[in-house]
Amino acid sequence: MSFSSLEAGDTSDLFAIADCSAYGRLLSAAVFSADYEPPDGSGDFVALTASGEAKADELAEGFSLTIDAIRIGLLGAITFDSGFVNPVSSNLSALRDIFHRALRRRELHIAWDYGTIMDARILDLFGGYREAQLTEEEARSLLQDTPQGVWQMGHLLFGPLGILPSRSRRRIFPPRAVGSLPCTDPSCTAIHSIHLPFVTNPIQAVIRLAPSSVSARPHLQNAVASLHGQMKMRTTTISTRLSYL
Repeated sequence: MSFSSLEAGDTSDLFAIADCSAYGRLLSAAVFSADYEPPDGSGDFVALTASGEAKADELAEGFSLTIDAIRIGLLGAITFDSGFVNPVSSNLSALRDIFHRALRRRELHIAWDYGTIMDARILDLFGGYREAQLTEEEARSLLQDTPQGVWQMGHLLFGPLGILPSRSRRRIFPPRAVGSLPCTDPSCTAIHSIHLPFVTNPIQAVIRLAPSSVSARPHLQNAVASLHGQMKMRTTTISTRLSYL
């Protein structure tokens, strides 16, 4: 399945691509709980291409990773065109249920990046901005007792209630950096954020080990842009028809 092969009318395929992209961003941006593992058999819901199957075999032979972690992790790598995952053939409903439960249980935690909550948390824990990379435990401590982050891609809204459908389509990406803090160097006038680290969870290990296909990204952007264009055109058509009533 290739993005470039999609025709303008393949709306269901475009929705599948957009949903897979959203799940990939979730897996890339989340801070995982220390003991999180994907449910047994969850990897079966991710349909891999031939190159994806080859990459899965390579990772299974070279690293101590379960097949479920590998296949879910390849989804997080966001590589579809000439890449690893076939979004149209994947069981997106089952994947949504898995990620929905994980968000509600805070097994996957997205940083809350609105207002000053994270600024206050950073000041309490670290005394202010620091350049050094956070450790896993520091990242989990930073997010502890803070709200589950809220963000949206397409018609999927992610937050403390899990994954909910939305009538409005938006592109609000989950943050990988939090806070807006002045520099500790008096001569620096910039506002800084603290970047959250990848944890040693097997899923994010796969995301690091299987970098995204450079050739996939333009096709992904084109496919999602095409989807937004179709939705905008439909809204305009409906509005025009209503004006004649």
